[in-house]
Amino acid sequence: EKYIFELKGQPARTDTVSPGGSFKVPIPVNALSIGLNSLVLKSQNPGCGIALLTNPGLILVNGKPDNGLGLDGDIVCSNGTNAQVTIANTKKGETYYAYHKGSLVDSVLSNGNGIVFNIPVSALSVGINKINAKVYIKGCGTLDLKDTAQVLVNPKPSDSLSVTGDTVC
Repeated sequence: EKYIFELKGQPARTDTVSPGGSFKVPIPVNALSIGLNSLVLKSQNPGCGIALLTNPGLILVNGKPDNGLGLDGDIVCSNGTNAQVTIANTKKGETYYAYHKGSLVDSVLSNGNGIVFNIPVSALSVGINKINAKVYIKGCGTLDLKDTAQVLVNPKPSDSLSVTGDTVC
């Protein structure tokens, strides 16, 4: 049995002969467009003609992630719980990872409305902390974002101050 694959009304691959059972067929990526691609499958047996199979193959092609997105850091107190780092204009389905000194401190799956990392203050030190980020898209891999965020952790104010004054007339 021979299979014919059509994409956008044009043959994408016509030389596939079934080995029996299930099998994989490579489709050239340059034949696909970004987004959902519907692959029509036809079956051909000599002397029997061509039959259109009822379930098309669906191939999702993700666009390359944008590594130029900006990161915006937070200012927190050392006795706080979390510091936030935000990234606007993320795309749905992209996973973002936040790193501090090479260690993963949070990850977020984007719903397409931007993301917020919640980084435990306990993973940071008093002063300026540099946060790097990476983005991952299935099929595209992981990419370092060019921008970094600075999170400023201020020390908790001291409650042991003493006040002295003068006597005036």
